[in-house]
Amino acid sequence: MPREQALSTPADLAALEALAASMSAASAARPPGGPPMAERVDALLAEIGDPWASVVVKVGGTNGKGSVVAMLRACCQRADLAVATFTGPHLSRLTERISLDGAEVAPEPLRRALLEAQAAGEAVVARLGPGARPSFFELLLGAAVILARAWGAEALLVEAGIGGRGDATSRLSAQVVALVNVGEDHLDKLGPTLRHVAAEKAGLARPGEPLILGPGLSPELVAVVHASAAPGVRVMQAPALVAEGGSGERTTDRLVAVGGSGERTTERLVAVGGSGERTTEAQRAQSYEHRGVGGTVRPSPLPRGHRAKNTEAPSLRGTPKHAPPLHSAQTFTDPSVLRPPCPLCLCGSFPSASSHPDAPSCTTLAKGAHRWHDRLHPLPTTTNPPSQRPVEGGERAPLVATPYATVSLPGVGPARLSLAGAHQAENAAVVAGVWAELYRQGLVPLDALLGVTEARWPGRLELVPGSPAWLLDGAHNPPGVAALAQALPGYCAESDRLLLVGVSGGHEAALLALAALPGELHLVGGFYRAAPVDTQLALLPPGRVSARWPDVSAAVVALSARRDKALIVVAGSLFLLGAAREVLVP
Repeated sequence: MPREQALSTPADLAALEALAASMSAASAARPPGGPPMAERVDALLAEIGDPWASVVVKVGGTNGKGSVVAMLRACCQRADLAVATFTGPHLSRLTERISLDGAEVAPEPLRRALLEAQAAGEAVVARLGPGARPSFFELLLGAAVILARAWGAEALLVEAGIGGRGDATSRLSAQVVALVNVGEDHLDKLGPTLRHVAAEKAGLARPGEPLILGPGLSPELVAVVHASAAPGVRVMQAPALVAEGGSGERTTDRLVAVGGSGERTTERLVAVGGSGERTTEAQRAQSYEHRGVGGTVRPSPLPRGHRAKNTEAPSLRGTPKHAPPLHSAQTFTDPSVLRPPCPLCLCGSFPSASSHPDAPSCTTLAKGAHRWHDRLHPLPTTTNPPSQRPVEGGERAPLVATPYATVSLPGVGPARLSLAGAHQAENAAVVAGVWAELYRQGLVPLDALLGVTEARWPGRLELVPGSPAWLLDGAHNPPGVAALAQALPGYCAESDRLLLVGVSGGHEAALLALAALPGELHLVGGFYRAAPVDTQLALLPPGRVSARWPDVSAAVVALSARRDKALIVVAGSLFLLGAAREVLVP
């Protein structure tokens, strides 16, 4: 556990929450008529200074942003880069939103960073007027930049909020930008149509920044993104990843570059063979050093000033490099979390000859190493140890969980994703496209893309074992519910399923989609930003709801006694998930 995390107290968290509340109230009182968001945030970031990270990635989209950030973080860790992340919203605590190497910042360092960002905001107000007061989200982004610099982070991964062009994260400069997908959410702010949403999200990329699109974007929306992107933005669409062992011929390993005429050309994803040799002379000219499995892959020199130590504020450094992840094996009881890293998948430590006597020489393993990894360290068939449910005759049958998707990573080979659900293959395709672009720029080793097999992200098809078992999923809009619906048949029969659903105001479409799923339906309220239970009930057909709960903890405690159900699904709001996890995952 990081030293400062171990020393955190409830008083530290209370002080942080009090500061956040006062800052939010001050931002809400900002008078109208101030400068545009872009000018306001540019001034704030100029006061705060550069994060000094050599790799900055911005991730936008309707769904999957957090999963993409989690996968990219794991890839950066595999590449031995100290990586800071800025994500949102949080499930339980504000500190979850900023992390180093997967360990969330402690309350006191975050409070001090927010105070520093607030002082920078006051300087902006003094120069541009009271209408230029930054929002709390903008100040929190500033705190993330401050902490990333204080930690000496080599990579900074930033999840966009709502939209793109109008989002504060768009004002950061980045080496690459990702747009995971475009779906039906926040249409009241970004719509009214998906074309409007796509145009807004295209603005996340600043002039000259490469923009990687998810494979699920339709040709119509791809054309909208290209037409709406800033000058000099190179728009590319990541191809769908081929499922390993699936049917059909692999058609492409190329990023699709979208031209102004709408015609698509292709840009090959770089590939490294067993010898580490690149596929083109230009790539050979880059300053990489490949030494095969067990050797090193060194990126080009980092920019001047990188990894500078903040000697004036050592306490902000907080988490040490290679700290354990926030959500450890105590939360995820998947045996794969506990298994040691295996060099046969290029992760850097070797098994003994006695433990793997039939393993081939490490010098011959660069090609096909993933197959040896899966053979020596197979993943379990379920996300967690199986729960049991009663069946006819008094016997007990296991609760089956959604299998991990196995995909073919361009230039690397087959890999089994660590995040559950078939939809994660589309998120992994975005990660592969981002990583290929970073590799093209000489910033990362390509084989570290295998980090997608090690990512962890709570609240996304997160299975909590028990009888009944609990499945926590952040589906809060129609596309997210569709992904959940695709996964549910892999867990249990419809009659063995209970749905505990609650939504925030403005997410009525998600409620209707969740109510259409088979299973006994319960409504719950009482969590942060929850729509009143009676308001939710009025939207649904008479007789569809079996029970109503005014409080999340009471619902979780009571439903934990339902032995007639194999699985209780919690969905509709990330804030609902946070409240449920506080009871289920202490």
